[in-house]
Amino acid sequence: MRYLKYLFVALSLVLLGACGSDDEPKQGQEVKFDIRNNIVYGVGQLGADSHISLPKGVTEVADGAFTSRKEIKSISFPNTLTKIGKKAFMGCSNLEKVELPESLKRIESEAFSGSGLKEVTIPKETEYVGSLAFALCSDLTTFSFSKKVEWHSDAFSFSQHIKKIYAHVEEPPTIKWTFLNSFFGTLYVPKASLEKYKNTYQYVNFKIEAIK
Repeated sequence: MRYLKYLFVALSLVLLGACGSDDEPKQGQEVKFDIRNNIVYGVGQLGADSHISLPKGVTEVADGAFTSRKEIKSISFPNTLTKIGKKAFMGCSNLEKVELPESLKRIESEAFSGSGLKEVTIPKETEYVGSLAFALCSDLTTFSFSKKVEWHSDAFSFSQHIKKIYAHVEEPPTIKWTFLNSFFGTLYVPKASLEKYKNTYQYVNFKIEAIK
């Protein structure tokens, strides 16, 4: 059943690829967000390789708000944001960079699946990362986190090019990410905790180095 779930997500990304907007805003036209009750539900026309910033005061990105918006190359969020909804940026294959704010508490399932992200830093205040949140991100090579987070084991499934993980956590967390079964990169940990990680069963076969 788990592999059928992954297959469904992959097929969804292919189908959504045909649904991206080809319209571009006229020169000088302001980017218009659909925001109601501090929740952003989408955005109007964008040009290719758009860099957008959500307005201050936004607290949530709604489910599917930016699904398959291939025009978006980077996005920044206000420090009022607390939640990114399900499939919010699913299929945004040209989305290379996001600046997740420290205020962010939840990243829901499939939020960035199939996106073009290259690096991800999970904020210190984030408490939850949902199923397949960063799955099928073929360009993702690096991610970091700073505390014990409630992760779904398949949060990074099929993101097979991850080479560097930065765990800014003193005590080795018990995480059962499925992609770790084929992880051949380097796990970077606090220098004071280097031996703890090396002696933790889950990480005994990993290449582990101290964060410089």
